[in-house]
Amino acid sequence: EQILPDTPAADWGAIAFLSDAREPAAALTVWNRLIAKRPAMDRKTLFAFLDMLVGQERYDEAGLVWRQATSLPESSPPAQVARSLVFDGGFENDLSDGGFGWQETDVAGAVFDFDFDVKHSGERSARIVFDGTQNLHYEYLFQQILVTPGTPYRFQGYLRTNQISTDTGVQFEIYDPKDQKNLDVFTPNERGTQPWTLEEADFKTGPQTHLIRVRLSRVPSTRLDNKIGGTVWVDDVKIFPAGTKP
Repeated sequence: EQILPDTPAADWGAIAFLSDAREPAAALTVWNRLIAKRPAMDRKTLFAFLDMLVGQERYDEAGLVWRQATSLPESSPPAQVARSLVFDGGFENDLSDGGFGWQETDVAGAVFDFDFDVKHSGERSARIVFDGTQNLHYEYLFQQILVTPGTPYRFQGYLRTNQISTDTGVQFEIYDPKDQKNLDVFTPNERGTQPWTLEEADFKTGPQTHLIRVRLSRVPSTRLDNKIGGTVWVDDVKIFPAGTKP
């Protein structure tokens, strides 16, 4: 307080510097002062701050910072399902592209968008159109989720497909990005044209698993006719502790 001007801009600048310097305790001190001001969001700095906290294995603090950030007035509260750990599982808001929200990367052969006409519930769903030009290893729509080690969970999510080609279609994958040997679970492989289908999987986190990743996945085909075409819609993705209702 003696060094930094008492402004959001100064606090964001300090958090950016301290995140880059890998100084979590100092960055959290500045964050606590900043969040009390209910500031406008600096998404780039926030996401770098969260990445630093996760990298330092300060998972509880990272979760708290994310909850505080998403409670700010400019943040559109997602249609959150009680007990579900997935942030905005219904894709009711724009992608966060960082933190613990949905992230998506553009890739040749696939086009991401939202669909207001085809959805399982709510106002819209996520849609990926494969153009039939690539034998894609698709893993570009995902979300990182904080979990409790050694805990059983249940995954649920809905897929709808239209003319998905090749022997390897689309599915959800739940895995430990730090060590996939600890956790790597797939839901059934969906091909062709299918109505909204509930995909489910039970899994248990490893003794050191604090962070998992959920993504839409397509494994490359080994056949000659291997270029994937067609459309898949994703909606109502949930993860909740086993034994509880979503």
